Amino acid sequence: MTQQLLNHLWQSTLFAGVIGLLTLALRSNSARLRYWLWLGASVKFLIPFSLLVSLGSDFGWREAAPPSPAAAIVQQISSRFRLRLRCRRLQLGKNRADGLTRF
Repeated sequence: MTQQLLNHLWQSTLFAGVIGLLTLALRSNSARLRYWLWLGASVKFLIPFSLLVSLGSDFGWREAAPPSPAAAIVQQISSRFRLRLRCRRLQLGKNRADGLTRF
């Protein structure tokens, strides 16, 4: 318990320090923005990060949906453009190199 409390305190203190520097850097911005930054720092003191991690671990990982056939078609078409662009860049690079060797 003590270790968790110390972890929470140093993390929250570091977070508040970063927010303090950020509010100094954003001095010319609206007070509303600085208020929300300080509110976020205050909430960080109230809610330990370990609590958020434990809550997040209760949710299961979802698997990604299989790609649709349309995505495969778009990827195939766009790969041709990428190949042409790479060839074009290589040609431009050769032309630049030729130009540099002339002098």
